[in-house]
Amino acid sequence: MHINKVGNSIKEARKAKGLTQKELAKLLECSHTTISKYEQGEIENMPRPRMQKMAEILEVSPVILFDLAEDKQKQSTESELSEVKQALIHLVEGLSESEAAVLLASLKSGLGK
Repeated sequence: MHINKVGNSIKEARKAKGLTQKELAKLLECSHTTISKYEQGEIENMPRPRMQKMAEILEVSPVILFDLAEDKQKQSTESELSEVKQALIHLVEGLSESEAAVLLASLKSGLGK
């Protein structure tokens, strides 16, 4: 689950339903501060029952609202890759765009492609 993306999804869905943070909080039986923290990505571990109830209130699939499809797809894709390829992916994820470009060029050159 990508916290900032999830927070933005919650905020957009809440606004689309015409709800304030206070109104959503009342429906979820929590404080408006909690809703604010969810939207700002300050709270990572939302209780599953609250996730379900929020999705129902906002009339959005939990998979879409909480970005679960991407996490599941990434997990299944990674489990299909060899350890070496997984290690390469994790290495590249930590690089800046320019570092990744240099690495790609080096690999292509070294492989003759």
